[in-house]
Amino acid sequence: MIQSDDRDLLETYLASDLEVDEVKALEYRICTEEDLARLLIEISCEEKVIREWVEVQKSRVWIHKLVGETPDRKKSLLRRYFSIALMLVVAVTLGYVLGLPHSISERVTSSRSENETSLIYNAATLKRSREES
Repeated sequence: MIQSDDRDLLETYLASDLEVDEVKALEYRICTEEDLARLLIEISCEEKVIREWVEVQKSRVWIHKLVGETPDRKKSLLRRYFSIALMLVVAVTLGYVLGLPHSISERVTSSRSENETSLIYNAATLKRSREES
């Protein structure tokens, strides 16, 4: 029959923290009490799963640190940012040299002058039609 402190005793047994005479007494009970043997199997499976999960988590952190902090990776990120900045500077410079801002300002200026011309023409036409009537 399982007692209230048997789970703690089995966990201590699995951690190898019992004295030699306590180990012998517990192993005798495990061999003679089926419920205690089942509880030992259950606890050992839980412990194994937890230990494996912890090891996997540790290895993931280790891999992440290894990949994230290598000098080569830092250099490649720096190169990437530098190349993007260089491409932007080249694009802006080429746009300026090829006259992109000038052609845009000419279009804006010409559309304004066209609007002013059409307004003057419409005003003159309206004035002429009033004078004729």
